[in-house]
Amino acid sequence: MKKVFLIAVLLVSVFVLGHGNEEHGVFEAPVQPTIQLMVTQDFNGGWNLHLITSNFIFAPENAGGQNFAGQGHAHLYVDGEKIARIYSDWYYLPPLSEGKHELTVTLNTNDHSDYYFEGKPVQSSLLVIETKPTSDSTSGIVLSQDDASFAVSHLISLGIGLVIGLSIAFYFLKKSGE
Repeated sequence: MKKVFLIAVLLVSVFVLGHGNEEHGVFEAPVQPTIQLMVTQDFNGGWNLHLITSNFIFAPENAGGQNFAGQGHAHLYVDGEKIARIYSDWYYLPPLSEGKHELTVTLNTNDHSDYYFEGKPVQSSLLVIETKPTSDSTSGIVLSQDDASFAVSHLISLGIGLVIGLSIAFYFLKKSGE
């Protein structure tokens, strides 16, 4: 029983603190596609997302069809939840609830598989803070457009989760041996 509990603790630690989006297949791209997410506030509220890509063409006419390397569409995630498919390099995102939000855009094939290159997902992320609009300002702040900082923060979160999970596991293993 204790071993089952230990395994459950480890799995929960990794799942809760890791990103782990497994709902789509994976397509390993033969040539590296890239995406960079840029965000500006819309003067009337909300956010204008600009997706800058290379080695990739948006092909909405082929969505759901046969895959062709270097084409497809994007998926938009807000705080880890998929909220939209994007079929061009610009997208309007309505105002979000107040607070900090992580925006992630992934490149996807026609059949919605996630593009990967050399084992890594082709995606771009950033943080925004949605605030109450005032009469003389817009309603939010873009915190970061540095994908490296997101990678580091996700690795740190995953590492902390593993350390906590392993610590709990070793504690119970030690207790069961006494």
